[in-house]
Amino acid sequence: MYREKSKEDREKEARERENRKTDLFAGVCPYTLEHHYHLNINNTVLNVFYEDTVKRRKLGHPPFSDSQRQAWEKCLWKFLRKRYMKYDPKYAREVPKELPQDEHISGKLSGWRKDFFKTFINTTLDVPEALELFAREEEKIDYKNC
Repeated sequence: MYREKSKEDREKEARERENRKTDLFAGVCPYTLEHHYHLNINNTVLNVFYEDTVKRRKLGHPPFSDSQRQAWEKCLWKFLRKRYMKYDPKYAREVPKELPQDEHISGKLSGWRKDFFKTFINTTLDVPEALELFAREEEKIDYKNC
């Protein structure tokens, strides 16, 4: 029989939905580990980069193969780290230069380092300017040969 959710359950689900919008990293699960996906494209900021790339490059649906998505993530990661390095060089050195291939990024970036980077991406990054700059970097990827 269907039981209506309590107010507390609904509030908890709403908080979880809001948290997912700001999470930088995809969850650790067999699929993401197998395909080396690290970034959460449902993050409100990262999704802007994702959708812009799909639209600009006319990639269709589904837009990326696994190897194309890996190339895109690698490029975006380097770009975001470089932007963070300009913003806060001291703490940016704590962020890995590249996404790891042997484990999930959460094994290399956690705690306050992750929180500072997440805050920069979600609240400080000038997204319109960053989109323009990223488009130049991302154009170098040859998706047909990934």
